[in-house]
Amino acid sequence: MRKIIYLLAVITLAFCMGACSDDNGKNGIPVSTVTFTLNEIDNLKEVSYTEASVAYKNLTTAIEKSEKVAIRDNRFTLTMPQGLYSISFEAKGTYRLDGKTHNTTFKAQINPATVKGETCALSFNPFVYSENAGFVIEEIFYAGSAYPNTQKPYLGDQYFKITNNSDKALDAGGLTLVETGFNSSTKFDYTPNIMGEAITADAIYSIPSKGEKKHMVQPGASIIICDKAINHKEANTNSFDLSKANFEWYDESTKPTTTDTDNPSVPNLNKIYCYTATVWVVNRQGNKAYALVDMKETDDFLAKYKYDYSWTMVNPVTGKEKTMNSSTYKIPNSWVIDAVQLGTPDKHKWNVVDASLDAGYTYCGKDSNDKTKYGKCVRRKVLSTTADGRKILQDTNDSTRDFERDMIPSLAN
Repeated sequence: MRKIIYLLAVITLAFCMGACSDDNGKNGIPVSTVTFTLNEIDNLKEVSYTEASVAYKNLTTAIEKSEKVAIRDNRFTLTMPQGLYSISFEAKGTYRLDGKTHNTTFKAQINPATVKGETCALSFNPFVYSENAGFVIEEIFYAGSAYPNTQKPYLGDQYFKITNNSDKALDAGGLTLVETGFNSSTKFDYTPNIMGEAITADAIYSIPSKGEKKHMVQPGASIIICDKAINHKEANTNSFDLSKANFEWYDESTKPTTTDTDNPSVPNLNKIYCYTATVWVVNRQGNKAYALVDMKETDDFLAKYKYDYSWTMVNPVTGKEKTMNSSTYKIPNSWVIDAVQLGTPDKHKWNVVDASLDAGYTYCGKDSNDKTKYGKCVRRKVLSTTADGRKILQDTNDSTRDFERDMIPSLAN
């Protein structure tokens, strides 16, 4: 009888220890059932997640673990040992934007995250992630400003805001700004047609890259490239102080009557080529395209990438045809990092870059003669925001969808 009682006691003790172990998890550490919620992403509709996983690291023990999760109604649950964690979320998925479905990768992070109690609730703020993200043109102030009293155009304060749209620091050395040779308000059947392989280039200016100095740009940070890096507010109260711009383009004019202004405190871009013999001014009508380019070749570029082309002009009165010839330079599409097509609805006839680079166009003002464009810029939309506040800029290679028009320039703030 004593043996039976002893055996029952052992079984009961084992059961209790097992139950305690189930409640506490491995090594007696209490566990929590954690419900994770994926918050909505601003601007995005019909977000769908697939192939989702979570990785978490205990900040006390440094133990790491990753698990696949099934998402339902933007929620999923995990059983986790209680503690202080860094938790990362990643998933493939799709979203709807401006009537189109886009495939992407979503990421999110909570750091630190406290897991305690039998049940626990945490939430992620997902953002769109791209492995190919890099430098993008965030803002173009192309029309320039106007004098406050006369409303006449003021020259010299045009600028580009270039932003690192990735999650790692990037060196801007060698990054090249290009204005296209063709314009969107004049269209001919140019021969040979190189649209599918290259963009035309009438102005090519590059950030210095030789030597030991690097031009590192942190994730989400920007650089300003401008015409004249001076305090323009001294001459025009409607303008900006560009004296602290990161870079300026400077031209050695061949005409004494037309000279450029150089700020020795602001580095000059390296001029690879420009069509004008005087001073380059960004097209104020807004009918060119602009690109950021990784120049794979520079030393012999002008010798290897000349583009000779022809087109037919028709006399509107006589109907007589005449073959025209010209030349500029071409840059392979594979070198292009980002491109933005400008144009106005009343004048836009075509995009001068391939649709794979930009399928739309953007502008300031209602038409080419609208003076309200002065003092305004086009600015890339914010797609999502990371947990640490970094903005992810929208880049679908369609400037009609990606840019906001008639915006107050960020440098005016």
